[in-house]
Amino acid sequence: MKSLVIETKQLEENIENIKAFCKDNTIIAVVKGDGYGLSLVPYASFLLEKGITHFAVSEANEALKLKETESFLNATVLLMTPQNNKKTVEQLLQKGVALTVGSMVHLDLIEQVSKEKELVASVHIKVDTGFGRFGFSYRNEEDILSAFEKNGETVRVTGVFTHYSCSFEPKYQITKKQDERFDSVLGKVKEKNPELLEHILIHSANSCGALLYPNKKRNAVRIGSAFLGRLPMVSPVKLHRIAYLETRVLDTNFVKKGDNIAYGNVYKAKQDMQTAVIGIGYKDGFYTTKQNDAFRLIDILRYLYADVRSFGKKPYLYQGKYEILGRVGMYCAIVKNDGGLSPNDRVKVDCNPLLIDSAIQREYR
Repeated sequence: MKSLVIETKQLEENIENIKAFCKDNTIIAVVKGDGYGLSLVPYASFLLEKGITHFAVSEANEALKLKETESFLNATVLLMTPQNNKKTVEQLLQKGVALTVGSMVHLDLIEQVSKEKELVASVHIKVDTGFGRFGFSYRNEEDILSAFEKNGETVRVTGVFTHYSCSFEPKYQITKKQDERFDSVLGKVKEKNPELLEHILIHSANSCGALLYPNKKRNAVRIGSAFLGRLPMVSPVKLHRIAYLETRVLDTNFVKKGDNIAYGNVYKAKQDMQTAVIGIGYKDGFYTTKQNDAFRLIDILRYLYADVRSFGKKPYLYQGKYEILGRVGMYCAIVKNDGGLSPNDRVKVDCNPLLIDSAIQREYR
């Protein structure tokens, strides 16, 4: 039996350390991607138990799944992706999900549904300050102000936000530019309605932004990967890297020097050795990676540099430093058994929870 083990004590420490660092801000827990692979409802429920009451997701089915869970009836759930389908908007508003508005088209649809169903819609206005995805362009101040003016009986503006494109940058340059654009927009809104911004959530910082630029936290921050201790930068807050795969040894073997191990004959035993077959493979999400997706010269050079640095390095299992031999298969991997592994022994395997097959059990310990 394979399982993704979530270490609850370490997760709790991450939560408390982040809460202490962001003590003057409302924390919006980003639980997209099935709770970053930790299973949406159990993970969000753990956060709720630890005092987090605001949540954000990226897909409508995730928002509905939370709101259809009794313990989340009074929690704030924000869907960060704008919706264009009328039926979906109806379902979300009936469940009390806060919706993101990225254009007047989105807002007009929400207002229409609210009036027809006699509902009050909670919306967060998204401002695009340089990410190039969803939201009113920061240049389009007229539409942004018009969106805020819709605040009334059927539509209530409860938040405004932007999204950093490079918050993990070592120098505060790209993010500073986005902050200046967002500040300009907020200034125009304040000129029009001085009191409105005092009663809504204003958020721009994701995990990296909240930890690197504490002076720019606004009155709310969105924390996602930081709770898992998995950040692309050195954190100023002590965080544990939580979650690992646990599986079992399927069998052990003995191979002679020169024997092939695994697919493709890419590995030949350099000596007589004991081996063990571990029940985990790329079908489960083990040893799979996100493809390179940036093709500027500087990015290609970085990829090449990373490949050169990894040349000759041996891949190991998380527990006991068992060297992986040859290619990882669909269902299993072979390791050098110099630690006394026996069939049915449990082993721990490092992994990225987001890439782990959802069919694998999530176990909170």
